[in-house]
Amino acid sequence: MAAMVITVIPQYLFADTEKKVSADFYISLSAEGEPTSTAARCLQDHQTSLVWELKADDDSLHDKDKIFRWGGVGADKVGSIAFDDWNALVKAANNDTLCGFTDWRVPTIDELKQLYSLQQSSEIKPYFSNTLASPYWSVSAYEKYPEHAQTVHFGNGVSYYYNGYRGNPLPVHLVRGNKQDSPQ
Repeated sequence: MAAMVITVIPQYLFADTEKKVSADFYISLSAEGEPTSTAARCLQDHQTSLVWELKADDDSLHDKDKIFRWGGVGADKVGSIAFDDWNALVKAANNDTLCGFTDWRVPTIDELKQLYSLQQSSEIKPYFSNTLASPYWSVSAYEKYPEHAQTVHFGNGVSYYYNGYRGNPLPVHLVRGNKQDSPQ
């Protein structure tokens, strides 16, 4: 009987017209930080080395419906309007060692744009089923309008650079890892 050789070719998923996302570039993690195919609480992106909190539907601080005014730990120090609402979420994630990590934070605007792009692939999108089609806060302020901060709308991908009034309660996706700039 002849031996059969099987070659596995990764299927590439397109996040946009210029960048490719491969299934080999991410791994889902349990709340304890172990790789899992079920009950994922985080998604690790190997291209950026960032780990993203996956929203839950469980009335916890990680619930998809929890909203926060802008400001708190990590927020840009621009302007005089800031709140500390998201501190409870960051502190809880770090105290609970969510997915095995204690360095959770709110993402920069560039990281949030990367997350939107990542979650557009059909293979990754199911992990973000609890992400609302609404703007999400970043830690990035907008210097020209100090009472506003930068957001990304997860319904259409639009990055708002000034119309996120800091007093408006919006959802937050946590991230951990070294701060990233947008890839050039």
